[in-house]
Amino acid sequence: KKEISYLGYIKDIPKALKESSGFAKAVLGNVFIVVSNISLAYYTLYAIRNFEAGPAQIAAFTSISIIFNTLGSTVFGTLADRYSHGHVLKWAAAFGAIAMLVIVGIPNLYAVYMAFALSSLCYSGYFISSGINIVQNSPEGQVPIYISINTMITLVVSSLLTMLSGVVIDNFSFTPVFIFTGISAVLGFLLFSHDQWIRWITIRKNRIKI
Repeated sequence: KKEISYLGYIKDIPKALKESSGFAKAVLGNVFIVVSNISLAYYTLYAIRNFEAGPAQIAAFTSISIIFNTLGSTVFGTLADRYSHGHVLKWAAAFGAIAMLVIVGIPNLYAVYMAFALSSLCYSGYFISSGINIVQNSPEGQVPIYISINTMITLVVSSLLTMLSGVVIDNFSFTPVFIFTGISAVLGFLLFSHDQWIRWITIRKNRIKI
């Protein structure tokens, strides 16, 4: 516990990221998944503009969100207990990437529903495991400040890119935004998969030595 000014807090962010590679990777992975979830803000508008969805069709988005967030919480919670929160974030990112393939590759309203469901699963996994993953990668005694750093970085990046995505949609189309968010999900999947592969290889090497 120590007194810290706002300016000192800002100055400590690069130091915290540099000193803890695990924390830096966790924050970067969270950023990728948060950016991939920007697409959730636009599925309804996309359905209205491109497929003339009416009130009944739009109401379905709420039902899908409730069902898949509930399902995701159950499945991802079990997965986190059995394996790790890194596994949950990996699969959350995978669902975000698949959502991009569906929304870009299949031009109909049912594909929008499917992509929205997949993105809802991505959000659910992120909601469950992102914070705990940060805690697990923070130095003992400095967890609050490291959680704060993660929150500030992810919120600033997602806010700026959300505003920019609105400009892109107004001037071009939804497709560039969906592709960008999908690529971000792929990068998140690769990052969290890389850490697990390294862990698996290390365990295998230790077993061989024994």
